[in-house]
Amino acid sequence: MAAPLKVGLAGLGTVGASVVRLLEQHRASLAAGSGRPIQIVAVSARSKAKKRGVDLKKFRWVSDPVALASDPGIDVFVELIGGEGGTASKGQGREGKQKRFHSNLHIPTEMVVIPRPAIICARPSAAAS
Repeated sequence: MAAPLKVGLAGLGTVGASVVRLLEQHRASLAAGSGRPIQIVAVSARSKAKKRGVDLKKFRWVSDPVALASDPGIDVFVELIGGEGGTASKGQGREGKQKRFHSNLHIPTEMVVIPRPAIICARPSAAAS
C-alpha cells in the first residue's frame, strides 16, 4: 500500500472532532477505498485542554492554525474552524486557507460525509488546481 496521506486538521469543535472519530472508526475501509491510509498527524484548536471525546495524545499539537497550514509534514490541510466570536471571526481560518493556496498545496474546500458506508470526499477548488 502507498504511503499514508498525512492530514493536518484545524478546528476541533463538533465537526472537527467528528471527522477525527470517523477517520479512526473507518480507517480500514477508507484505506481500501483510497488506496492509501489516511492519517491525521497534527491538529490545532483554540484550547488544548478542552474535552472533545477524542484522544488527541497521538497527534502533534500546533497552537497556530496558520502555522499548521504551512507545515511541511502534512499533505492536506483541513480547516474546520467555526463558531461565533471564535478564531473564524478573526480571520484565522481564511488566512490559513490563503496561505495554503500560496504554497501550491491542496486544500479540500468542501467535505462531504456519508455515514453508511463512511466515505469522506474532498472536492478541490479551482484555485487549488
